[in-house]
Amino acid sequence: MTGGKLATVIFMVAASVAISSPATAKTCKGTLTEKKIAPNDASATKAAITAWSSSAKRKYGAKFANWSKADGSKVTCKVHTLKIGVKLLCIASGKPCSD
Repeated sequence: MTGGKLATVIFMVAASVAISSPATAKTCKGTLTEKKIAPNDASATKAAITAWSSSAKRKYGAKFANWSKADGSKVTCKVHTLKIGVKLLCIASGKPCSD
């Protein structure tokens, strides 16, 4: 095979691969924040993340509701004193993303 034909074959194969396997770009929305209060850290964290996922699904659709795909996701918790006793307030925030 001559150099010109080999280059043409290589180009055609490369173009075929590029066309047949498009790169899926990650799409993200604006930051969402949800707060939840619960008796302990584990339940407050889970409740805040669940609320965040529900909010993302409601606003942007199911493909944006996955917490593990969110950009800049974080949960912060602090002690919150109420008349009924001490609870934990957890705040989940992050940008909902899909791929």
